Amino acid sequence: MAHPAVLSMISWNRSPRWVAAQLLGIFAVALALRGAVALTSTHVPAADETSYDETGWSISTGQGYVLDGKFTFKPPLYSAFLGGVYALWGHQYHAVRIVQAILGASLCLLVVWLGWTLMGPREGLLGGWLAALYPPFIMLTQWLFSENLFLWLT
Repeated sequence: MAHPAVLSMISWNRSPRWVAAQLLGIFAVALALRGAVALTSTHVPAADETSYDETGWSISTGQGYVLDGKFTFKPPLYSAFLGGVYALWGHQYHAVRIVQAILGASLCLLVVWLGWTLMGPREGLLGGWLAALYPPFIMLTQWLFSENLFLWLT
């Protein structure tokens, strides 16, 4: 006969409201943490960030996919993402960071879905909470790095 703890793990059964509350909690905590970083960051783009920023601004102003007046050979997706944000809200780093905070919070829900699908509901929810609270994922919000979009798309 199996131990009661093992049986409870096998027959893990929660109400849909409890699961919905967990999902809402994961998203809300993740968005609050990332939003705090997005709204309080004074980081100015440097190094690779500047090339993404410049090509994104160039796209949003209709000058094309150029860097320093020349066609660039960097992968275009993140620059196009920045161009879309800049087209909507102007050349505002805080706007990009807020959109990245939303992407990062929704990434936690994708982690739940992936974990739930591959391993089960308990593992999916645990993975979502870990992603929501993982400091590098939270701090990534403030930087103009392609990883913000890449993680979500992956």
